[in-house]
Amino acid sequence: MIDRVFVRNNKKCLSKQQRIGIIVAFVQVLFVLFWVSRQGSLYWDTFYSFEKTHYITETVYGNHYINDDKEYSINQWLGAGYVQYTLFVDRRESVFFAELPFLVKTFLKDPYFVLLNAVQAVFSPRQVSRWPGIWLNICSLVISQFALWNVVKKITKDDNKALLAIIMYGFSGMAFSMASYVRFYSFSTMLLMLFVFFHVVLWEVRIENWFCRLLCELVALLCAYLSMRSTQLTLFFYSIFIVIYGTALLFQKQIKNFILYVLPMLCGGGTYIYKNAFYLDMLTNPSEAVDTVIGPARWVMDSYLSLSPSEFINRLAHTFLYMGKYGFGFWPVFLLFIIIFIYTMIKTNGKLFYGTMEKVIFTTFVLFMVVATCFNFYVQTRYTSYIYPILALISASTLVAFINITNKSVYSKIIVGFIVASIVYSSVSGLRVDFVFAKDKEPLQNVRESGIEDVVAIQQDIHNLDAEIIYEAAYNLSADARIMPLMYTDIDEICPSLPDAILLVNRLDFDQTKEFERNGYEIEWQEETYCYRYCYMKR
Repeated sequence: MIDRVFVRNNKKCLSKQQRIGIIVAFVQVLFVLFWVSRQGSLYWDTFYSFEKTHYITETVYGNHYINDDKEYSINQWLGAGYVQYTLFVDRRESVFFAELPFLVKTFLKDPYFVLLNAVQAVFSPRQVSRWPGIWLNICSLVISQFALWNVVKKITKDDNKALLAIIMYGFSGMAFSMASYVRFYSFSTMLLMLFVFFHVVLWEVRIENWFCRLLCELVALLCAYLSMRSTQLTLFFYSIFIVIYGTALLFQKQIKNFILYVLPMLCGGGTYIYKNAFYLDMLTNPSEAVDTVIGPARWVMDSYLSLSPSEFINRLAHTFLYMGKYGFGFWPVFLLFIIIFIYTMIKTNGKLFYGTMEKVIFTTFVLFMVVATCFNFYVQTRYTSYIYPILALISASTLVAFINITNKSVYSKIIVGFIVASIVYSSVSGLRVDFVFAKDKEPLQNVRESGIEDVVAIQQDIHNLDAEIIYEAAYNLSADARIMPLMYTDIDEICPSLPDAILLVNRLDFDQTKEFERNGYEIEWQEETYCYRYCYMKR
């Protein structure tokens, strides 16, 4: 059974392409580590990952934030050491000491943060460190590559396509960026690829035993569920894929397999929708639902309600640019690939994807990108990060087919080599690697060495929507410092009671420096990062 599920060669342990693939994956990991080591500061969303990981074992709150703690109060001093405490994991408070029923329930709700809590407790207890999350991302990337190789190999029976696919995805700007960023996107991508992998196994291996088939489907469904719990927008991909795959079973007249497939998928999907009733509201009454949903679902609904033919064309252009940038390095290279794709489709009489699973995956990709364009996913490029292995699969199949239909001419190989070189260069050079902020190292080092202990962090919202500025300040200060989360509307009222020397931390797009100057403060020195301005002020 195992020999049929995983790609193996009975004559020798590893083919030439597989050995090259292992080396390629190793090199990709090295470059991820290199760019992480170059990071000058942490992207603001990373602090929310740390916060969520710290509080994941909290049993009182559904979602616990620092402003739920009795120690936190707006316009009051807060110890930097305490803020740092909310960003790391104490081994005694980790998931290893949680009760099993609670742990299972929490894992099914927030799988990524449960795993991250465990990794932090083992490798960096009581330390605010990005490395546990990075290693979790790297493991996810490697597993994604393994799944991608097996998916391509099983549906195309071509090692060259499999090798090209893992090169194109693993060296893409999207793969590097998500692996360098402590958030759940690499983890969700891994689960999506495992979901696709198990479907390929179901189709290609032709498992006849109903129990084994059902077990495979349930594992795939679990992958989809955990992925949606991490990145809710993957719901669109899974919904489309399940419909297309079920339709393919009907067209192939696999009635028994269709029934065995549809029942768990409908029951599982129906239960998920029922448990998350706002999805039904979004479908049936979007104009009212937009006022009740939060997070990404809010701007998805806003985008849907503002959709028009001209707006769709505008969003399509942006989707094209971002996919070219993060999938191929440069949009003109992506345009070249599209031309090759059209040419290859014409030369093969529309039979570029001759296998059923290839057609299922390609159709799902196209329909998902239509949905992603309509709903404006490009606003945050990471919201489509999980689709890039599928893009690599389609690209690899197209480019190898292009070489074959041109009789493996030198010119076609040069063109394909140029496309691959563009992808590799854009990431290896750092041109398409986000969240590095290498220029922030020196400014933040100056802040750390200043030894300032009175810090005022400007708040734009009384709720938790901008708590990351407190985390940013605490992360770059001594545990002995103190921080005041100061509401911007209360600056004039609070200023008279502040020390004569303070370190003011603002967002660059919400600078309140002039308000303090009006209250008698003068800037002694200041440092800027990608998002924040640190101003040392005296009066």
